[in-house]
Amino acid sequence: MPGPLSSRLFVTVLVGGLSALLACSRASNGAAPAEPTPDGGVFVPAELDAYIEELASRCATVEDDAPAEATLREARAAYKRGETDIALSVKGCTRLFVQRSGDREVFSAVLSPPFGVSFDNETMAVKRTAAMISWSTGPDGKTEVRGDLDGDGIAELRESAVPGASLVSELTDARGTVKQRTRAKVAADGLRVEVTEESETDGRLGVTATYEGARVARKCTGDPTPGSDPPPATPPRPASPFPESPHEIACSPEQLQKLDALLEQATNGGSACMEATGMLDIRFRLLRQMATTSFDFKCTDDPTFVAANDGGYGNVFGGRALIWINPLLFTAVNAEQVATLYHELMHFFFVHDHQVEALAPDLSYADRVYACEQLCFGKKANRCHLAACTKKKICEVDKTGFERRMGKEIEACWTGHQVGALCRKKPGERLWCTTKAECDAACGGQECESKSISCNQNCR
Repeated sequence: MPGPLSSRLFVTVLVGGLSALLACSRASNGAAPAEPTPDGGVFVPAELDAYIEELASRCATVEDDAPAEATLREARAAYKRGETDIALSVKGCTRLFVQRSGDREVFSAVLSPPFGVSFDNETMAVKRTAAMISWSTGPDGKTEVRGDLDGDGIAELRESAVPGASLVSELTDARGTVKQRTRAKVAADGLRVEVTEESETDGRLGVTATYEGARVARKCTGDPTPGSDPPPATPPRPASPFPESPHEIACSPEQLQKLDALLEQATNGGSACMEATGMLDIRFRLLRQMATTSFDFKCTDDPTFVAANDGGYGNVFGGRALIWINPLLFTAVNAEQVATLYHELMHFFFVHDHQVEALAPDLSYADRVYACEQLCFGKKANRCHLAACTKKKICEVDKTGFERRMGKEIEACWTGHQVGALCRKKPGERLWCTTKAECDAACGGQECESKSISCNQNCR
């Protein structure tokens, strides 16, 4: 029988962590939403302990094992057949473990090297561990996510999501101190998600951004493509930051078949890139998304965008895996089409800040989705894209390590890169400034959000 997990897991379940019970959306009687509650606990199959032990023993000496488009295709077929132990890589050391109740998935985990050990102070047992993320889903659809990304038996990632309502996601250090937190709440119209991001600075957790993102996240016709020059100072703005679903036209069977193949290429290349950046949580999410999700492609003749992801952000829009394509505009070379599909896949994990979209002079330095797209699939990727993709400063990223793991070189970039700062004064009076100091002055003393990736304090 499944049992509850504590916040520091021994390897018996290897997914530990404290839980953040989700802030529910405001009730109809006007009551304030509940605050996240630590140590809510998740349920994990007892069989997982033996599964990890066997996987670690079999794969401890295996090298050069990676997913491939064919293995991802077979993983999707295996999941549809109801299998519960599914290989995601060529040599089978990255795997998907699944438990179902009837036709409903109640638990799944993506596991891979690195492997380690954990010591249980109560039983004095030494257990094997693996890098992993698990998803535990209750009958009400609420999902608890836990991630031990370095295989030490301690969960650094903890996340709770209520479909159609809210999300709380936290990254912690080995002592359980929260280093980053993201809160999201679906607006009443169902088209917007209200996001608050916090990061640790000088030992304290503080708000770094508060914004609204759209459920329907579109890649507009005026957006930059990987390898292109930066957009003009004022890029084209979407007609509405929170659009309804577009007009639908029929997709041809050939178009649908090609989109499936492009999706596999985007997942395969994107997961390798995320591993090279050190963002194993996004790698695991991409692999699970491809294996377990039945993607629904729809075509449109809307001339304002090339592709769009209609929902899916952070398990909040649960069950929505709908990607729109405009076949009249989706005509670039194959590599750029793969990059566009990767862009849309990333919207299952990140949303655009539509104010940044409208004002930033270079989205590939100011927006995480564009930065990762450029880094992973662009011809002119550089160290600034690596910093923006990983939400770090330029001096904090390992350019050489990324190049070694990816097998390709990326360019250097100006170490004093400012990117800019955003003043959210009031609707209709948003300002984009060069530095935070300039923004503070122009904003009348109100708080400004720096988007800089510079390590020079004077350039932020």
